[in-house]
Amino acid sequence: MDTLLPLWAYDTRVNHPWHPDWIADEKPAWVRQHVGAAGLPATMDDPEGLGEPTRGVDLWQARNFVGHNEDTHEFLYGEYTADTPVYHEGTLPQYETVVDARLSGIDSRRKRAVTLLTEVVPDLMAHPGIPPVGRPVPNDRALDDRQLIATGCGYCNEQARLFVRLCQVAGIPARIVFLFYLGDEGETTAGGHVVAEFATAEGWAMADTSYFTVFPDDDGGLLSAAECHRPENQERVRDTYARRGSVLHELTDEELVGRRFAHLPDGPARREAVAAHAGEKRPPADSRAAEWGGQDPGVFGIQNYPLPPADWQWD
Repeated sequence: MDTLLPLWAYDTRVNHPWHPDWIADEKPAWVRQHVGAAGLPATMDDPEGLGEPTRGVDLWQARNFVGHNEDTHEFLYGEYTADTPVYHEGTLPQYETVVDARLSGIDSRRKRAVTLLTEVVPDLMAHPGIPPVGRPVPNDRALDDRQLIATGCGYCNEQARLFVRLCQVAGIPARIVFLFYLGDEGETTAGGHVVAEFATAEGWAMADTSYFTVFPDDDGGLLSAAECHRPENQERVRDTYARRGSVLHELTDEELVGRRFAHLPDGPARREAVAAHAGEKRPPADSRAAEWGGQDPGVFGIQNYPLPPADWQWD
């Protein structure tokens, strides 16, 4: 197993240009008119600014997703993502270690993916702004996969990448989903969020990898990103985020934001800082009474995250 750099080294390598050729998945020629900014509505605020200020893989993905619409739906939910991820043993050993330790004895794709989402990713990577809050980090780090699993804290795009990689190593098809929200007047804005989808025996399921939740339907199934965007399901999506907010509301100050101040010694100054930040980040008791969590979805796009080739050597 390769030796990892200390965590602080990753957070200071903000200009690392990591962007291997193999992440650029092949798309049919007819799909290109729906890729990145071209796949978003003409009314989108500043579509050319997609992905700023990320770098490396994160920037590439933000500008090369396939926008979901009537023309691309069958492609995205049919041939675009392979039924079985082609993972070459030994290319991501750190991920193998996590999967072997945390998924032993769990057979179904759905249970394996949900365990990764709700138990594993929260332990491995906290968001610097979404509770339970982690430490501040730059958003243009361009981390490779080894660095990603070691950093301990990351933005939504990095959490989504981590989850997708863990799923793939566990034999579960998964991919990145870029969400774009609706503004106050119903217009599509450039504001958004990065989540993921994973495949179960029943179909694709959207997973919010920052709020660590899936989106159940009324029959015990899980909603895909496309289903979450249907008008008849948007109230259900809001309810799911509200339930997550209620759980977070009940956490102690330390549980809610303690990792943000892990560098401070225990004492009055740390406890005061934790209490103050928890007051800012704690969702309301009635999460439906205030803006919190997921906003009303507008449009979205999907991007595959190809695995490293068998002969790939990390720097």
